[in-house]
Amino acid sequence: MILHNFLLTKPFKPINMARARKNQTKVCTVTGVETSVNNFYANQNHVKAVDNLRRNSNATKDQLQRMFNQINNYA
Repeated sequence: MILHNFLLTKPFKPINMARARKNQTKVCTVTGVETSVNNFYANQNHVKAVDNLRRNSNATKDQLQRMFNQINNYA
């Protein structure tokens, strides 16, 4: 009886593997670093780390952008 039920089941169909997603990246407007979109807040063009630095240092986004620009130019 068990063998009979086994014969009535549908054969296994292999599942086509979906194409792997390309990791989505975005460029931070403050640092100029290209990183994953997971490091950005929604509808923002700077990374979360820049926002945390801005909050902790009481600096503006423009001041941080100028600082990172100077670091990138002289390093």
